[in-house]
Amino acid sequence: MKELYILYGVSWHVLKNWLKTISEDLGKRVSGYYNIRQVQLIFETFGIPGQEMTFYGGNF
Repeated sequence: MKELYILYGVSWHVLKNWLKTISEDLGKRVSGYYNIRQVQLIFETFGIPGQEMTFYGGNF
């Protein structure tokens, strides 16, 4: 998870809350790691880190 919150530029707590919203689809980590399918779901849901994201009609 450390790599993900660093890539997204958010705190661990923020990423944890984001992942809670998709936890049912995401499933559990294996040995503390997300598999490729899980990372793909995270990128599809929250965007690829470093790309401009649009929320509620505004850009970030």
